[in-house]
Amino acid sequence: MTQTTLLQLAKQGQPKAIAALINKSLQPKGITAKIFLKGECLQVILEADRVPNQQILAPFVSQGLQNLDPPSIQLVKIYGIQTGKKSPAWVEKVQLNGANPGDRPLSFPTTVQQPPQLPAPAPPPPPVTPVRSAPPPRATPPRPVTPPAPPTPPTPRPPVTPVPAPAAIEFEQMSAEDWEDWLHDRLRLPTKGKWSIAYYYALPKLADLLVEFVPSYGEVSDGVAVRYHGELAYLLLTPKYLACYWCPDFSSYVEPGFIIRLDKIAKIVASKRGLVVHQKRSSAKVYFTHPKLGHEFLGDRLSKWVAVDRKPWIGGDIYELAYSLYGIFALVVTIAFNVAGLLLLLQYLLQSFMAIPL
Repeated sequence: MTQTTLLQLAKQGQPKAIAALINKSLQPKGITAKIFLKGECLQVILEADRVPNQQILAPFVSQGLQNLDPPSIQLVKIYGIQTGKKSPAWVEKVQLNGANPGDRPLSFPTTVQQPPQLPAPAPPPPPVTPVRSAPPPRATPPRPVTPPAPPTPPTPRPPVTPVPAPAAIEFEQMSAEDWEDWLHDRLRLPTKGKWSIAYYYALPKLADLLVEFVPSYGEVSDGVAVRYHGELAYLLLTPKYLACYWCPDFSSYVEPGFIIRLDKIAKIVASKRGLVVHQKRSSAKVYFTHPKLGHEFLGDRLSKWVAVDRKPWIGGDIYELAYSLYGIFALVVTIAFNVAGLLLLLQYLLQSFMAIPL
């Protein structure tokens, strides 16, 4: 894609083109921009190893979007987030002023503006040594002094209204499509193996559920792909609850496996394969689809809120064992039918051959 085509798409409000222009300037500095368009609101998420500098990057992004002036975008939300964190460190809202871009460059600035530097102080004049025998200098007419040109007033920056960073990005106002994007970016899902495609296809079902789940149980802090009753499932963690939702085969929706308050959990026993949640009178067991994803989920979030007892073994999944036995039984029956059919066919051919007169 040429630079001219990229600029034209960015002026039309295409998120991918705008992201390409921003990343062209910020990626060499270790900052990655993600763009999401929700109606007339453009969300710009700036992510880096350290918290992005709000005083520099917010004006940079807002001024660049003012230069592009896409007609379909009225409001811009700029988020600064540190890599690995779930919540933004700062948020700013920018209302595009809708000025005519004909007198502005049709591109983003190529460098991030830095804070103005104060001029270095002038060095002191050298000491003057008086000369006693020097004749008085001739009087010369004074030269006309040209007054300095008045300083050029700085270009006013569009008003930026700082917004305190919420604990999460407006979770209670997110639609099912917003939740699906969030789950793709934040949920710990397997990227390889037989389960990977199935989990991604089931995400829209979970996104529809979270629209009603979050107002009742709180914002989702973390989640990981698991197996529950031998089926694919999702283990979700909120500040007060641990919930498991599973997707039965041939079902168009997800079902709740369990929803337990964190203060009602007696203990959690975990191993590389999965974890067991113990209550006073019952327990629930889930198995991780990938040991590394489960280890990250336990270490990053769950172990900070609930005591986790690490064990080398928590027992096998009886549901997967039952499915395996059913599969073996079906295979044996199929082979038996095939052998019986083959024997009948051979008997028929033999009888037909014997019936032919010599």
